[in-house]
Amino acid sequence: NGSNNYSAGLLPISATTFGYNWTAGAGTSNWFTASNWGSNRVPLSNDNVYIPASAPFQPQINANGAVCASIAIEIGASLTMSSSTQYTLTVSGNFTNNGTFNAGIGVVDFNSSENQTIDGSTSTSFYKMNVNKSITNSILEVKSVISYTAPSPNDPLLINTGTFKLSSASTITPFRNAANLGLNAKFWNNGGTVSMNNSVTINSGTIQNTSG
Repeated sequence: NGSNNYSAGLLPISATTFGYNWTAGAGTSNWFTASNWGSNRVPLSNDNVYIPASAPFQPQINANGAVCASIAIEIGASLTMSSSTQYTLTVSGNFTNNGTFNAGIGVVDFNSSENQTIDGSTSTSFYKMNVNKSITNSILEVKSVISYTAPSPNDPLLINTGTFKLSSASTITPFRNAANLGLNAKFWNNGGTVSMNNSVTINSGTIQNTSG
């Protein structure tokens, strides 16, 4: 069951395309409680998730196993990951943030052979981000402003396979250690400001700069 009420700035989303509407029907913030979702089931990797501001409790991820296809956070809504234990949210579609994403010390793993985007009207701070996209030509394109909060010496961005394309006016330091870009891994700066604290080893991978 999706929501037909959309805030200004959020791309039109239909109940069909975003069938997993967060309702907090169980009266808690637990992502993994089935009755907190309009479809009365915890989202699977092919389920599009919509988080509205109208829910009395906003979702929190405090365990392993959170997955979805695309996810949209409405204006006034939020998604929170644990600040004490590192868990992973695996996203196989697009990430749209028009509200608040509290990254905690969580990892967001973008995992799909299809192109994906990070977008929205709000800047998004990630703690750590993984890119796992099978082939170089599969792109994760960042269209909205992002930042990373993982402290040094952590590398906040790990590109295992696929292309990370920064197309927003973000200022990031993605690699703080001697990062290694292997086969089928590409970092593409297309509009941001990127600094490096250390060397990047390119083992059949690619670094491209077209703007910024």
